Amino acid sequence: MIYVTSDIHGRLDLFEKMLEKINFNDNDKLFVLGDMVDRGGDLSLLSKIHKLQSKGMCIPIMGNHEKILLNILDMYTPKAEIESLIKETRILKNSFAYVNDNNIMALLQTVPKLRYLKKQSQLLSSEINLFRYFNGVAINGYISDSLNKMTRKDMIQLKEYLTSMPTGIKVEVNGKKYLLVHAGYSEVKEQTDPKHKFNIREEFFMNKVISSEPMTVVFGHTTTNNIRAIKEHTLKYPYTIWYDEEFKDKIGIDCGACYPNGQLACLCLDTMEEFYVKNNLDTIVPISYINSKIAGYRKMVDNVNAQYAPDIEHEISIFK
Repeated sequence: MIYVTSDIHGRLDLFEKMLEKINFNDNDKLFVLGDMVDRGGDLSLLSKIHKLQSKGMCIPIMGNHEKILLNILDMYTPKAEIESLIKETRILKNSFAYVNDNNIMALLQTVPKLRYLKKQSQLLSSEINLFRYFNGVAINGYISDSLNKMTRKDMIQLKEYLTSMPTGIKVEVNGKKYLLVHAGYSEVKEQTDPKHKFNIREEFFMNKVISSEPMTVVFGHTTTNNIRAIKEHTLKYPYTIWYDEEFKDKIGIDCGACYPNGQLACLCLDTMEEFYVKNNLDTIVPISYINSKIAGYRKMVDNVNAQYAPDIEHEISIFK
């Protein structure tokens, strides 16, 4: 059987329940249409998908959140490297305490390196930590915690894996052609705006598919409730798979797995049978996790104020 699912957003628990529900086995193939990371969990789901892929049972397609993760990996410095940089800076600083006539020239030669290390360590430690906390609260869920545990080699391997993901795949099931993508498709846009495949929304689902051959586009990215609200002026809870009744050329399967009232949806292209696993959480990520990140952010701000604010009027503040 050929199955499609989308926008799991780190919810390994829902994914495993879905595999059990569809009785997923070696004779099946599952296409995951992007957004496997962010919001609902760490990188454990991606690891699970990779294992299934290595067995030939699963094919992941890149979504905009995988693209975001790639961008993060380009600018992220492993925690161990930052600690090493700061440690080396301290060693060089301490060496100046033992200056005498014999080693003065040798020590002076280290000044440029010391200045560089000091600048880099301050920049990296402050900006990377702020980046980690901000994304831990606001955007990327548990991803920052996962990256903090990685080495440079781990990050390179993760980047290579993400880069290897296709942005779309054509399949034929029971004589019907499907294009599996994350956000949508436009043959014209393919020529002029390669990035559209990661962020296109209304321009795609409000109109007929622009393609030189007849096919049905199966996509995620925009929740089916948002599609119904915009296109049909209706709401439906819990979210369910959406079929374009106007043009008969699109199927939306992002049923808001990480949102309250959302579900992880899976569609069997052989039988068109729908499967759902409901999300029973009241928040995108557990409140305890959010609270812990906010507490860490508060502590960081207090430290910054204590070190740099000359008086109370110049203190920075959050959540006040």
